Amino acid sequence: MGEQKRKLQHFISEHKKCIFCGGIVDATTIEHCPPRALFQNRIAPNSFEFPSCTACNNYSSDEDLIVAVIVRMGSPEHGDLDGKLQGMMKALNRQRPEFYKSFLPSAIETRANNRQDGIKPGQE
Repeated sequence: MGEQKRKLQHFISEHKKCIFCGGIVDATTIEHCPPRALFQNRIAPNSFEFPSCTACNNYSSDEDLIVAVIVRMGSPEHGDLDGKLQGMMKALNRQRPEFYKSFLPSAIETRANNRQDGIKPGQE
């Protein structure tokens, strides 16, 4: 048995119920808060782990991904040390295309940026 599986079994044996379901449903996973995706190589503080059922843990996965992408994009010098940002952005485009598109500049913004940078449109 792998180390992660042992850790999960030990954690679940000590914390038997999902905290998000009000202590009614058995816990089957560990919810990390803040999400591990925020951290390079998914190395996060272990002190913020909570017993969760699979449904509750998966419920916020899209939002966790959005937050992780925004945080990593906001830190150019540290945001992609592990090389995962591009894959996270692809996953965000797959899972929440409407949100991903909100990152992109409009045509008007693109033209203004091009003018500011001295980029002229190609001639046909």
